[in-house]
Amino acid sequence: MSKDRVNENLNKDRLKRRYDEEIVGIGQKLRSRKGGQEDEKFGSTVRVATAEKFRQIVRSDKDELTGLWKKHAFLEQIEGAINRAHHTDGSLNVILIDLDGFKNLNDTHGHQAGDAALKAVGEVLQQAVRSYDTVARLGGDEFGILQYNGENDAAEIIAERVKRSLRVHSAHIKGLDLIDASFGVARHMHEDSLLPANELLKRADTAMYVAKEGLTGKVVHWKPGIEKPVKVGR
Repeated sequence: MSKDRVNENLNKDRLKRRYDEEIVGIGQKLRSRKGGQEDEKFGSTVRVATAEKFRQIVRSDKDELTGLWKKHAFLEQIEGAINRAHHTDGSLNVILIDLDGFKNLNDTHGHQAGDAALKAVGEVLQQAVRSYDTVARLGGDEFGILQYNGENDAAEIIAERVKRSLRVHSAHIKGLDLIDASFGVARHMHEDSLLPANELLKRADTAMYVAKEGLTGKVVHWKPGIEKPVKVGR
């Protein structure tokens, strides 16, 4: 199976589970109101109500500003990727990106410029990864990338692409020249112990904060014993 299909199936599986849960719940709620409806008409009513609810769910999964996945949807996709990796001898990278200097951008040029910069960063990240990777905005100026079967040095490659693109975009986006990015990476192999998605995200987060300290470079890979710095300059 191609990598595009693997990623597509991860999202389809996640959405199908959500849809199945909704149609059961809505069916139960409407059953008490069925009245004299025929079974066929009742089933149609349930499907229409579920479809509308599902559209709301999908919209709630996306960040309004950037159009990227939100954190809860990102965690669901990580969970699906971990389970799939254990069944297909696969691997995955979770990469967290935090913008250095974003507060300075907001203070200098205002929140409208900050929002424009966040949208630009979201576009830059999507262009820097493979078409079948997942990009999310986790909140504020923090972003995430999920790579299924990504290479061990993928974060370094992405970081270089992002820095190069930010330099290009800074010519026409106010304040973009004031920011840089720090990358934290947590890699999960199929032979590793099965981890919860939030634990893998926590590892990437720890590595990212070490990267923000700038002691070992702007890309840091999580490894046993690594600890989040007590104080991090934002």
